[in-house]
Amino acid sequence: MPWDNVPCHPHVSKIITRAIQRGHFGRTSLVFGPPGAGQGGVALAITMTFVCKKAENDFCGTCPECKRIQDGVYPDVIEMHPWEDWSKGKSNEKDKEAPGKRQPRKKKQYSVDHMRAVMEHALHLPYEGDLKFYIIHDAHSMNVHSSNSLLKILEEPHPHTRFILLTDQAAGILPTIRSRCWGIRLLPLEISNLARSLQPGLSEEKAATIARAAGGLPDQASQLMEKDYLDRRDQVFDLLLEIKKRESAVIESAESIAKHANDLEESLPILLRIVRDGVVVASQGDPSHYENQDRKEDLSILWKDASMEKLIGSTKSILAALEDRERFVNPSILMMDLFLQLRESMRG
Repeated sequence: MPWDNVPCHPHVSKIITRAIQRGHFGRTSLVFGPPGAGQGGVALAITMTFVCKKAENDFCGTCPECKRIQDGVYPDVIEMHPWEDWSKGKSNEKDKEAPGKRQPRKKKQYSVDHMRAVMEHALHLPYEGDLKFYIIHDAHSMNVHSSNSLLKILEEPHPHTRFILLTDQAAGILPTIRSRCWGIRLLPLEISNLARSLQPGLSEEKAATIARAAGGLPDQASQLMEKDYLDRRDQVFDLLLEIKKRESAVIESAESIAKHANDLEESLPILLRIVRDGVVVASQGDPSHYENQDRKEDLSILWKDASMEKLIGSTKSILAALEDRERFVNPSILMMDLFLQLRESMRG
């Protein structure tokens, strides 16, 4: 049952499959939630549920139709992004009426040309199935003109078309468009459920660490894994352990992180999570609350005798740095100051 493998709450998949089974799934739906909540995955699962010929009110994920949808080459599932130019060219030979949706454009908003192309394309019957699906990513990225153009399409839909709007900013969509949508709200998953979906690629504790760092958001978890989050996190742990051993390591560690902008961007949130774990250690709290479940021993080494007051002060400093990174002209000095604060807190 692949819907069981879709990273969303069970009640969401149950509502969707029940609506499809009863013929109540709306012509236009709005899948919304925080960034990284899995809007794209849910949209593709919806289309596969309609298209799959092997499973009833579900999808198999292995048939040719399901695989082509996943690979983005099924002609009756059209995905749109605001940075793609739909006004020029053709997308492929098979789908000759499809807009040229692969040309890049500088603007990050949908234009009227996008919606005019959709209107023209929607006139044609599906190529293989009974329905054509338009998945509109970042649906909040429409100006007034493109919003009104889409509204016209939704007011007079063709019976063979279905629109799925995706967003992490539902309030940015025209109210008259939202009122015509069947809303599907995605929330962060329980940490244990998300961690379970990340296995068997990771150990139980490492999966829990990724799930906590992602805040229960499946797409965010995937991005962290793609960026080798655990390796980066381990590097920060190693720096802190070295700093505890010798004060001279502060300068070396600060320069190693500040060397590249991306290093600082990724390391500050990691550092914050480790220090938050330090607060739990210093207060003799429940280890099950650690964000870094797989580094319990190192957390104890770092923070067993730490000063709670100084740790909280360090937490505030890291938060301030995260909120206003551009204010710090010299990243090395910023990291040096943070590491000195943390070394001081380690000593109680």
